[in-house]
Amino acid sequence: MKELAANAKRSGDPANWDPPFCGDIDIEIRRDGSWWYLGTPIARIELQRLFARILRRDGEEYFLVTPVEKVRIRVADVPFIVTACVIGDDAIQLHNNVDDCITLDAAHPLIVRGDIAKPQPYVQWRGALLARLSHAVYYEFCELALKQPPQDGCYGVRSAGVFFPLQVKPENRS
Repeated sequence: MKELAANAKRSGDPANWDPPFCGDIDIEIRRDGSWWYLGTPIARIELQRLFARILRRDGEEYFLVTPVEKVRIRVADVPFIVTACVIGDDAIQLHNNVDDCITLDAAHPLIVRGDIAKPQPYVQWRGALLARLSHAVYYEFCELALKQPPQDGCYGVRSAGVFFPLQVKPENRS
């Protein structure tokens, strides 16, 4: 693991690296967003952030990728949880469980899966990585949506000039 962490400090985007696959490592990101190594929680947020920076999704699998190695890890649902939002006049800024932030916009859209009785809201975070909205953030979005007129019969939120419906679209049903 020390070698993995040392290699992560090299500059670059893991999406552009193509190192050889080195096998599986016993790291798991659980549904609640907690990171675990060998069945023990990774409590240091700095280490979680380091791993998050080199995390990549290829198909349905997740990998920690450095310029020289690629190891597979397990992810129960998605790697990140949106834990807070800042609603500005023109945009909504989202913060996740590893202290990263983005703006909800066309490059980072809101995606609602599931069904009408149990919607599951996600945000496209980085590359193919998704973040699931916490219940608290989703309820903030719902409150904001109710303060605005619906668009094409749908309630939603507007951020960075883009309207994001809060209901499940037919193509997003799972």
